[in-house]
Amino acid sequence: MRSKKRIRPFMELLTMLWKENPDYRFGQFLINTGLVEDTVSTWRSGIPDLGICHEDLRSIQTWGSYDKDSNKYKDNFIKDLEDEHIQNILKTQVHISGTYIEKVLLDEVDFRADKSNKSETEK
Repeated sequence: MRSKKRIRPFMELLTMLWKENPDYRFGQFLINTGLVEDTVSTWRSGIPDLGICHEDLRSIQTWGSYDKDSNKYKDNFIKDLEDEHIQNILKTQVHISGTYIEKVLLDEVDFRADKSNKSETEK
């Protein structure tokens, strides 16, 4: 087993570097600092299992898009996306096929369906 003593110095370096680039998303940060390669396989791998239930993840994970009216870029939490928007993302953004973000969006569709079904049965 590797020594746990190696974690703190690594995290301190990571923290210092990220503070120098606070506007980067984590993936941008890793690639721009050379910690991971900027390849299709890097982006397609996603984050396999964060150990966070979808009900919590939907309030953390974002999808960036341009506002229809102002044409400004904005990150939106998955929980705040309209159903039609999620369906359009899944239909048109073929580059996310098989990725972590596709799974999150599909899980959101299922989450909303389950929530809707529960509401119907409670009536």
